[in-house]
Parts: sequence; C-alpha cells; structure tokens
Amino acid sequence: MEIKADVKPISELMKFYFTIPDYQREYVWKAEEHVAQFFEDIENEFSENKPMNEQASYFIGSIIIVRKPDGDYDVIDGQQRLTTIVLTLCAFREYLKNKVDPNTVGTKRLEEIRKKIDELLYSYDLGTGRSKPRLILQYEEAKDYMNCLIEETDFKGDTTNSINKMMEAYEKIFSYIENIDKTYLLDFITYFLIKVEMVVIIPENISSALKIFETINQRGAGLSPMDLLKNLIFKESNQQDFAKVKVVWKEMISNLEKCGEGDKPLRFLRYFLMAKYYNGMLREDEIYKWIISDEGKKAIKYQDNPLQFAEELKESSAYYRDFVKATIADTEDPNYPSLTYIGHIGKSTFRQHIILLLALKNNLRNNKATVELLCKNLEVLVFYYTMTREQTKTFESRFSNWAKELRNIDTLDSLKDFIKTKIGAEVQNKNISFSQVFKTISEFDIRPQYRVKYYFGRIENYIRQMSNLPVHPMSYYKSLQIEHIIPKTPDGGNIPQTFKDKNEYEFYLHLLGNLTLVESNINQALNKVNKITDADWFNGKTREYRKSDIRLTQSIAAIINIGANTAWNNFANKNLFSFTSWGKDEIIKRQELLLALTNQIWKVSV
Repeated sequence: MEIKADVKPISELMKFYFTIPDYQREYVWKAEEHVAQFFEDIENEFSENKPMNEQASYFIGSIIIVRKPDGDYDVIDGQQRLTTIVLTLCAFREYLKNKVDPNTVGTKRLEEIRKKIDELLYSYDLGTGRSKPRLILQYEEAKDYMNCLIEETDFKGDTTNSINKMMEAYEKIFSYIENIDKTYLLDFITYFLIKVEMVVIIPENISSALKIFETINQRGAGLSPMDLLKNLIFKESNQQDFAKVKVVWKEMISNLEKCGEGDKPLRFLRYFLMAKYYNGMLREDEIYKWIISDEGKKAIKYQDNPLQFAEELKESSAYYRDFVKATIADTEDPNYPSLTYIGHIGKSTFRQHIILLLALKNNLRNNKATVELLCKNLEVLVFYYTMTREQTKTFESRFSNWAKELRNIDTLDSLKDFIKTKIGAEVQNKNISFSQVFKTISEFDIRPQYRVKYYFGRIENYIRQMSNLPVHPMSYYKSLQIEHIIPKTPDGGNIPQTFKDKNEYEFYLHLLGNLTLVESNINQALNKVNKITDADWFNGKTREYRKSDIRLTQSIAAIINIGANTAWNNFANKNLFSFTSWGKDEIIKRQELLLALTNQIWKVSV
C-alpha cells in the first residue's frame, strides 16, 4: 500500500482542489462547541509579542485525500476540519475587506494577505474568465452555499441543517475575529496561514484511504461506532454502489431523527445487533470491535453483501422509529397501544423492550396484531419489573438473552409458546413477590406521579372495558389530580384518634388504597373537606366523588346500578366496594381490591 503523508501549513493547501463526495457526512460541527474549541485552541497557541519565526507551530490533525483522474482530491477524512478552515478564511477575507483601514495596518501587507487568502479559496482562469473553488461540497445538504461564500455571491436557496451549521460557524468565527486585538490581527492571520499545520495523507486509492480512516479512528479518540460502520460499509462496497449506500444510510438516519433519536444513533445500532446477531449484552464501546471481529464478520456477513446489510439497517430503523414513537406517544398508538402503556410506566426514555421487537422475523414483525400481542405481554412484564424495582440492566440482560431464541421463531404458535414459557414464567415469579408486598405499597413505591396516574388510569379503563363503557385515552388521566382520601393536610393539623400518632397517619395516607383520581374542579371542592376530626367529613368527600366521571372514584361513595343485569352492574357488584366510613380498615380493604384488579389486568395472555 503506497501512502504519502506530509505535514503542511494551511498556506500550502492552495496546491490542492478538494471535493467532499456526496456519500460523506454533511457539516455537523456545532458553533458553540466544536468551532469554538477549534478557534480558541489556535488563538491560545498564538503569542502576540513573538516574531513569526519564533512562534511555535500548532498541529490541528490530519486529512485523508485520494487523487481523482481529473487531478482533484476526494476528501475521505477531515471534512469537518477542512470546511471549518475554509469558513475561517472567508471570515478573514470579509473582515479585512470591510472592517480594516489599510492606513492603520499597512497597505502592502494587507494586500498580500488578502491575495494569499483568495488563492487558498479559489483559482482564476484568465482564458475562461472563470474561478474554481478549492473546496467543493457535493453532498445534497450543502447545495451551493459554500460556492456562494467563496465567490462572495448571495445564497438564495433553501437552508438545510448543514447550511445552518455552516452559517452559525461562520458567525462564531467572525465574532472571534472582531475580538482580536487589532494591533496583532494581521500577525494572527499570518500565524493561522503559516504556523497552523496538518498532516495530509494521500493513499494510492480509495480502498486504502478507507482502511487508513478506519485504523486512525478506531485506535484514537476518533469517531463513533456508527460513523466507523458507515465507513466500513463503503470500504466493503463496490464504488459504483456508493450512491446507493449513501441513500440507504441517509434514510436510516432520517428514521432515527423522526423519532427523536438522531443524536443518539448508537442505541439503535446496539439494540439492532443484540436483537439480530450478537448473543447477550453488547456495550457501546465494544460495538465496532465486535463488528470487525471474526465472530462479527461471520454473523453479519457484511463483507459478502455490504449494500444488503445497509438495507437491513434501514429497514430495522423504520421499525425502531415506529416502536419509539409509539412508546413516547401521549395518547395510545393506534397500532401498538401497549407500547404507549410501556412508555407511561417506564418514562419516555425507556427503550429496552424494543430489543425483543427488533428480534422478530419479518413475517411476524410485518403483522401489527402479532407485534401488539408481544407488546401487550411485555407491558405486563415491564409493569412488574417497575413495581418490584428491578434494575434496568437486569432486564436488559434478560431481553438480550431472550432475543437469541426469538430471532429464530417464525410462526405465531411458536411466538405464543415463547410468550408463555419466557414472559409468563417471569411474570408469575414477579407476581408472587409483588402480591406479598402489595399490602404496604404506597405512592412512593411507584412514583413519579405519571406512573401513579398510569396505574389508576389503566384500572379505570379496565373497569370501563368490562362494563362496555367508552374508555379514555391515557393522556386524559395525566390531566387528573391524585386525591388522598384521608387528606395530606388535615384542617388544623388534627388527626383522628384512631391513628396512634402522626407517623401511622402518614403511613396510611400514602398507601395506594387511600388514593384515587379526580377531575380538577372536584379536587378544588375536596380541598374544603379536610376537617377529618368532624364526624361528617367523609360524607363531604363522597358527595364530591359521586360527581366524578371516574368509576373507580364514584364507587367509593356508592355503586349505582344502571338498568338490569348490565355489564356495569355485574362487574361493579362483583369487583368494587363502596364505603360509609373511612379509616385504617377501609384503606386496607381498598388496597386488597386494587390488588385483585391488578391481577386481572396485568397478566400474560395469548
């Protein structure tokens, strides 16, 4: 493998014409982070009072380029840095042109520096009368913005995320230039041109270039496994497939962006590999190492057909997008309502269940009813995991181990057997310990509040389903208030003598049996019924509970039969209780009622 590698100052980049191919990543550097660090590091190395020949050089990294038949160079690595250098040169040029008085800095020196900057930005052909930019961005997101900037013409196209990043970077750089002491401005620009250096690596062909890119970034503090994987797929692909790979990769990233995961693609990649190929838990920092290992090559077979592997990633990212969107939805997803329930249990960042969904074979995964069957039972398991405070890493490990079996299942009957033997057995085990401790479970055990509302909301909807009444979306229950039947702040601070002390009162106050959901207007009325030492205080509560649309809350006051032998009458009289007084015994009795309903709702079913 023939490789040329030379250290070159920025002033010598005028010897090259660079092209950033359309399959490369668009400009993503953040102005306040990457660009600020880039400029500040250079500024910190510059010594204002030293002659230029005594200034220390500053190394900013490397670029990997490959010579094309027309003599230009494709940039394989370093496009973010190279683009930022060109943005800086353009900012220098504008500032010197519009903000600097030649009489204060010396006309000759100013003209020579401006001439050098122009030469670094473009060349001019006297014969054709045309200029040629030294950096061309071919990726779609750049459009003609960089050309317009280099040629000092107005950009009139639509902006993209990449163009916005370049605009923000340019403004940040310009603001830094404005703050440089004007006495040393030309010295600083000169320092930037002749003392800021980079290694220019020129392999013999693109295959060698991609291999060098992989080696540099894998061994150093380089790119993420996702970027390395993209490079690997290009390296293994035929060059004529590059355009296809680029489109497929872009669609995959777009899918992740559509579900809010564009800035953390490694979670998708990790879950995809654990679902489809890797056996067990795979750490993020081990992803790429495993992919290029003999085991990874044998499992994935990306060397045989890299484009097909990219297509598989894209396809799975579309499912991942749908599964994440259903999980974070406020209202039940029409296809996967149980995923929305999982999101309400675990919080919006909960994703571990998706490992198992991605493991499904396509013939099962393409059937939404089949996916929902698995989701429904996963909701049951996640419910018990959450209620028993199972550590996230424990069930993530379990899901990754189950994925090994699930990825080989190709019939609905086999999936049902999997649900019964794996999820069912785990639920049964967790339910035993859950039932044993439920008598003392309080709101503190299932907080935060959104989870408390989820719990009572699911019970209320179950009551409505069994009674042939319309159910509410889960978002409705988020708007309700959590009502403490014996109040959190009893009027005057007095508590009934049936409680031996304040600690005992606090214990019963927070038990689930003492909680229910009420509408805001009813909650306001209930705030006036807090004199718990009055004999009539509970009647005051029940008068308000009767007005609620929440059947679980209504039933505390009374079970009102509707018609004769209706579904509501049958269910309510069998499963709900009403109360004429309220104290410790009643709270325990309602706690038992909630446990019975819990066991009816959260159970494995196929």
